[in-house]
Amino acid sequence: MEKHKIGCPISMTDPKIMACPFNAYDTIREEKEIYIDPVTRMYVITRYDDLKAIADDPHTFANNTGQLGSRAQSVNQKIADLYRDEGFLHVDTLVTNDPPSHTGYRSLVDKAFNALRIRSAEGTILAVTNALIEKFPNGPFDVTQAFSIPLPVRMIAEQLGIPPELGPDFKRWSDALLQQASPGLSEEEMLDITKVVIQMQKFFAKMIRETREQPSGTLLSDLANLEMDGKRLSEGELVSILMQLLVAGNETTTNTISAAVLRLAQDPELQDRLRKNPDQIRNFYEEVLRLDAALQGLFRRATKDTQVGETPIPEGAILNMRWGAGNRDPKRYENRDEVNLERKAITQHLAFGHGIHFCIGNQLARAELRIGLSRLLEETTSIRLVDGEDNVVRPPHFIAYGISKLMIEITRA
Repeated sequence: MEKHKIGCPISMTDPKIMACPFNAYDTIREEKEIYIDPVTRMYVITRYDDLKAIADDPHTFANNTGQLGSRAQSVNQKIADLYRDEGFLHVDTLVTNDPPSHTGYRSLVDKAFNALRIRSAEGTILAVTNALIEKFPNGPFDVTQAFSIPLPVRMIAEQLGIPPELGPDFKRWSDALLQQASPGLSEEEMLDITKVVIQMQKFFAKMIRETREQPSGTLLSDLANLEMDGKRLSEGELVSILMQLLVAGNETTTNTISAAVLRLAQDPELQDRLRKNPDQIRNFYEEVLRLDAALQGLFRRATKDTQVGETPIPEGAILNMRWGAGNRDPKRYENRDEVNLERKAITQHLAFGHGIHFCIGNQLARAELRIGLSRLLEETTSIRLVDGEDNVVRPPHFIAYGISKLMIEITRA
């Protein structure tokens, strides 16, 4: 692919760059310490050390930026009225919140979404994985629809105590939440997205009321009935948390599974090595997380005049934190574009973010990757990419990086 030049303005809103941003990252990183996007006017951060330093300083670089859920309500009064009248106005709880308020919400979710809960879910992950693989057809098929999407969706539904047949709704709702972060949406597009988000809000509100009347022991039930500062959270606060858990629990894992399968399908020697050495599967998916970060970026807001390196950052500036660029920073990673199963500090990538907002669902995601990929390799002797122009489809997205279609064939063991 031809390398971008700074002389030709680079914007993260360019559909070609959104579909494959890595060459653009390289150009920005090499030629500009901090790059101001000419379309969004955001300060694009691409270097590993800068990303970590900014994430470690939420007092100077706040997470409440207006670029995610709250952005949808600041576009115009019509959208704000729609949320107020039919759903719930945005509440800053986790991703878009800062200390000290963030600390209480995060502690509450950590208490409910704990390691014991994840370990107890592993049997269900295995059962769901086996059932999905058993249904794989003998000929070519789209593994995103057959495996990458349903596994994480089924698991987050299981954790929340929601019927698995609502999986398609979960996917639609997650897509809408991520789409809110895309700049340049028309009012009509924002209204359509808002209506989908409100459907999700109403569903979660109904579940909250039901589980408060009859606790069920699910993650949703625990969150609805635990207390913070001596009282239970409001429906609006809980709806905000559950929406974020929904995206964290399925969208990013879906994209990572597909990315892993694509890398396996393109490299028969890697497949064979992992089948012979299953203890290396963990290192493999950590490298996939690094190379193909499902969430390429999030946002921070400068709370005062400051600087990053030698670059001044004015108060109020929005920083576009490009985790995916930091994960391929050549100053941090040798042979940064290659899967290296012996890489040192292999888990120290930025695919799950960094600092106080480190992804709360990372343990569940890693369990699904470990079990899902292990069983896929155990049940096959070959995974092959099907020939064709549309065998791999990557839809452009401002912050997400994923595959919507991946056509493969397998030979069963």
